[in-house]
Amino acid sequence: MGESQLFDQRTVAEIGEIVATGALARLGAGHEEIKSMRVAPAARGRGHGRAMLAFLLADADNRGVERLSLETGSMDFFAPARRLYAAAGFTATGRFGSYVEDPNSCFLTRLTARPARP
Repeated sequence: MGESQLFDQRTVAEIGEIVATGALARLGAGHEEIKSMRVAPAARGRGHGRAMLAFLLADADNRGVERLSLETGSMDFFAPARRLYAAAGFTATGRFGSYVEDPNSCFLTRLTARPARP
């Protein structure tokens, strides 16, 4: 099996149209990755990304995940995403999982204060 064993994907719909998606992937005991998080271009700037991130963080916290990591772009286009993640407590870290160092990638991690559940 690959490194990511489990995906849990969520979507947000607005007037019957999907406007945001987010997925978590298990990397190891107590460590998960925000594998994908996207907001439809026409729906950006209305809080859908913030709401999806809050949902994913709460879900991971409720399940006792101790560390959440993600990879996003390092280019200017991704600056709003990096600001969103920083506001949620993510900080720059080294690569993780099967990622390789890439100047176009930015690796972020957020540690939770709650210990993993037995």
